[in-house]
Amino acid sequence: MTLYTHEILTYDVWGNETDGWEVNDVFRTGLRVAIPVDASDSDVIRAAYGSLEFVSDAEVEEMLNTVEVDPICQHGTPSLYLRAKENERPLIELRPLSVG
Repeated sequence: MTLYTHEILTYDVWGNETDGWEVNDVFRTGLRVAIPVDASDSDVIRAAYGSLEFVSDAEVEEMLNTVEVDPICQHGTPSLYLRAKENERPLIELRPLSVG
């Protein structure tokens, strides 16, 4: 199974649902997750939020219904952008580091 190692990046987001969202700043967390190439959105959400110690298992399960994954492929390796389904607010990014 091919895995991509991603770093979790968090955002400082400005804006609102009406006027749109703007990522004001991006913060590197230093946290890494390995995600299979064929991972489902649920797998990606569980891997990303499950690795954050301040997010409970119940919150992760709730996010399966409220978060969507938008893969953007540049240079052959996808960055995974997670955003709120309700208003498309950017939440976090999984930036690829390596393939293993």
